[in-house]
Amino acid sequence: MKKGIHYNSKRNEITINVNGCIYEIPLDRMKTSAQVLDWVAQLSGKVWMTNEALGAFVREIDRVLYLQNNYCSWGRSRGVVDAVTLAKQNENAPHIVIEGVERAYGT
Repeated sequence: MKKGIHYNSKRNEITINVNGCIYEIPLDRMKTSAQVLDWVAQLSGKVWMTNEALGAFVREIDRVLYLQNNYCSWGRSRGVVDAVTLAKQNENAPHIVIEGVERAYGT
């Protein structure tokens, strides 16, 4: 399995592979801004999750879901979002390269 944090279009999920721990988050469990925030909070509590990997996770979901445009523009929830369709439309969006994170996590 590919190391790092990436969108898996075949399985409609965000796959996390960090420090030997593999975590898969189905996009259909990210339909609201509250659900997205809940995943960030859950992952931040994992002992194997690093700050760099958590940041890479946020950047990856933002890359494929455009969080501010589709979930919480101007601090307001936009309701239920079809995350699977959104991610398929944006799966070819360029990856953001963050110094050190890309080399460490392959995102």
